[in-house]
Amino acid sequence: MKNLFSWNWSSFFKKKKKEVVLPKKMEIQAFQNQGYYSKMGNLIIQLKENLNKDYSNIIGLISELFNELDGLNRYYNAFKFSEISIEDIMTFKSVLSKDDFLLVLKIASFNWNGYVRELAVLELTEIKEESVLPFIIYRLGDWVSNVRSQAKNCLIQFLNTDYTDVFLKNIVLFDWIMKVERVDLTEIRDTVISFLLVEQRQFTISFYKNLDEKSRAFLAKKMLEYEISSKELEIFINDKNYLIRILALKYFGDFSEEQIQNYLHDSSYRVRLETISQFINKENYKEILIDFIADTSGSIRQYSRYYLRNEGIDFKEIYIKNLGDQKDIVGSLLGLLDINANDYVHIIKPYLNSEVIKIKKTAFFVYSSLIPEEGIEFAILHLDTKFIGLRNQIIDFFSENKNKEALLKARVVFKESEDEVMQLSMLKLMSRYKGLEILRDLLLATIHPSINIRKTGNEYLKKWKIESTHLYQTLNEEDQQKTKEVFELVYYTHVREGYFYYNPAEGIDFYIK
Repeated sequence: MKNLFSWNWSSFFKKKKKEVVLPKKMEIQAFQNQGYYSKMGNLIIQLKENLNKDYSNIIGLISELFNELDGLNRYYNAFKFSEISIEDIMTFKSVLSKDDFLLVLKIASFNWNGYVRELAVLELTEIKEESVLPFIIYRLGDWVSNVRSQAKNCLIQFLNTDYTDVFLKNIVLFDWIMKVERVDLTEIRDTVISFLLVEQRQFTISFYKNLDEKSRAFLAKKMLEYEISSKELEIFINDKNYLIRILALKYFGDFSEEQIQNYLHDSSYRVRLETISQFINKENYKEILIDFIADTSGSIRQYSRYYLRNEGIDFKEIYIKNLGDQKDIVGSLLGLLDINANDYVHIIKPYLNSEVIKIKKTAFFVYSSLIPEEGIEFAILHLDTKFIGLRNQIIDFFSENKNKEALLKARVVFKESEDEVMQLSMLKLMSRYKGLEILRDLLLATIHPSINIRKTGNEYLKKWKIESTHLYQTLNEEDQQKTKEVFELVYYTHVREGYFYYNPAEGIDFYIK
């Protein structure tokens, strides 16, 4: 880490007539980490002073730092105080290459001076490159009316078939401009949307699959405000983003039977829920909803039971019959928990031994929720299970149902296991206990051979210190002596090894006096 910050940046920013020596690439990270994005203006000064020399290293550094940024706020904070004047822009235009000049113009478009921003927008438009468009869109929300007007005029010049794909790639920015409160940009937003969805509709539909999720979602929302064909609707119905699939429900009346069934069995519970809600107040709603009483989603089970509450249906009997028929096992187990079927835990218990891990996890959750005291035996037995999901579930269970035997087993497994993930799980469980009984465990974890366990142990120890501020607990003489011995071992190990910047054991002796 010391090497990373060894280069003297302050010397670089001093105005000197001799050749500028830039840091090596590995030291660029130090520049970023120390918050020098706000110093970008100093790099521009160095560039201006070295235009008659070899400035490739300077422009290279500016380019690397620029490419690390993303988003309007980061651009603004980095570039607003860059010392670029109108005269500088004209000089850069005559000296720099096209790509380098383009980079400087993007930076200048965020300058504190409105005249500079206006000229930057005008020059960006003349370059006519794909990467230019976002920076023109940003200026649509400028606080100076002349700059906004220039940006709007420049944007219109791009609004042709040569740049349709570029507008589509930046479509979400037209959602952002509507949040600019200083000016109403509805007109220009609607002009662009109309161009894409009316004039260039065919291209937009064919290009849709190439867009990221945010762009597709924005575009789908806008397109579904227009009349669409069955082929266009199918694109949204089959989109991998569940939010877009939900948007398509606006045209539920145009769905085919196959599409309806696909939606009713969609992997997203939100899609399933929104789909079954389309059947409320329809003649066949009872027939549809009864199939979702044992859905894996709690929201859907509750929704179905609510709308069928006056239909004389015995939900408990349905869940029990499903289990007997080996149908909808997970949803039926959860359904019994929903209706607090404590008298039927004997039906749930056999599923604790299921070979299907999802069923086993569900059965444990239901069983231990209905009768926590009877879930302890299973939880202790499977504490060191190889299935991480079940193991975490058991850890959460013991967080609410503290058990001495579970803590003792966790210590044994932590000590004897050679699996780091298993050890981290046991350490996680031990950290959920309170007071002095786990202090030795957390201390020893901070000097463990594994760096991951040391770091995790240190974090848990920090949390323990905070929670133990008002600790009124004493140890018996034997435990106190053992804790002191562990403390001394850990304290001096950290002194010797220097695992952390601060000694994690510092101040712990206060709690064991």
